[in-house]
Amino acid sequence: MPIVHLIPNLSPSGDSAQLRALVRIAKTGKMEVPREGEMHIFSFSPVDEDVRKELESENSRFMVRVHELRARFAQEVYWKVFWKIRELRLRPRAVHVWGEFLMRAGLHLAKRFHARSIASLRHADPWFFAEDPGLFARFDVLTANSNGVKNAWEKRGIRGNWNLLPDFLDADLQNTLTPSVLNGGETFKTAETSETASGSKTASALREELLADLGIPSDAVLAACVGPVAPWKRWQWAVWSIDSIVRVCPQMHLLFFDPELEDRRARSLSPQTERERRSIAKFTLQYERESIVHFLPFRQDLQQLLPALNYFWAPHSISGAGLAMLEAARAGVPVIASETESLGELFPQGACASVPTHHETTAIAAATYLLETHSDRRAEQIAAAHSALKKFSDAARFADAYFNLYAQDLS
Repeated sequence: MPIVHLIPNLSPSGDSAQLRALVRIAKTGKMEVPREGEMHIFSFSPVDEDVRKELESENSRFMVRVHELRARFAQEVYWKVFWKIRELRLRPRAVHVWGEFLMRAGLHLAKRFHARSIASLRHADPWFFAEDPGLFARFDVLTANSNGVKNAWEKRGIRGNWNLLPDFLDADLQNTLTPSVLNGGETFKTAETSETASGSKTASALREELLADLGIPSDAVLAACVGPVAPWKRWQWAVWSIDSIVRVCPQMHLLFFDPELEDRRARSLSPQTERERRSIAKFTLQYERESIVHFLPFRQDLQQLLPALNYFWAPHSISGAGLAMLEAARAGVPVIASETESLGELFPQGACASVPTHHETTAIAAATYLLETHSDRRAEQIAAAHSALKKFSDAARFADAYFNLYAQDLS
């Protein structure tokens, strides 16, 4: 029986990255128990043709279809998906919602078609407010990627039938680091040091292009942060970050890769974005710098660019960076993160530089400067993080955990 997925977009990050990994594993049969059936993915943002080709399958054993819909509010989501399901004459076995913003539509669809309702809540946004906490409890299954995330939701009064499904890190992707022994010590090198056969650019070439586009000096220290930044919070984050960087590590530039920025621009917010850019530039000039903080749309080639970045920031106030932290560590980029309950489940002690959440921008900048000035400590952290990633690369265990949820009967 078909499985229906509702997801805001199919970007290469966050929930979408996990769903795309699940589809790839199912299509290639890398599971202990081969799966059969249909999977229908409903995305509410434009779907790139390359992504569609990657996901869709005509395989008679396991068929995948991607449906691109437009909806402005939750009720419209429900009706558009409902009529599409009726048009295709589907009888879904399960409706799987990725993220909290499509939960109401997903729950009503599951009840309407007598299907199993599943919601994946892989991060707890500190700024999210649940208007109806009881909505969560009505799902048959709620999934989280760590106890820390589950506990964060429960502290807000969210109760439900929780299942823990750790994130998956695809070990087959390019640019993973390979250990090499040099002068008796363990170091790491990227698998790509030259142009690949497919013609894709190296990390160093991507870095040079990025520096040229942003007008950043070639010797700059680049720190990256990934996650959606609310429009009202970007100015606040820029001021805090600029002030912290200038006082602690003045040669640094901070790059915010925001998966939602391109969608906001498409919704005619470019005048607001331009005013915001001018305000940040004016604030930056008082430090006699042309630029310090850059808000950028999420890049499709970010995984290829990661090895050329110097540090990865994971502040508590920017949600949804758990998977990106793992990808950064795999690329050999030191991770500096705010102390949260789930951090210990991702990285053991020594594999990540952790700082308190109070005044976190200053603390993260200070930890970055410490690693920048102590290369031995930086190398030790990279090695420890690389060793800790092995538990996130079991494809069969990851996919079987999800399909076992879909196979269960309604309670």
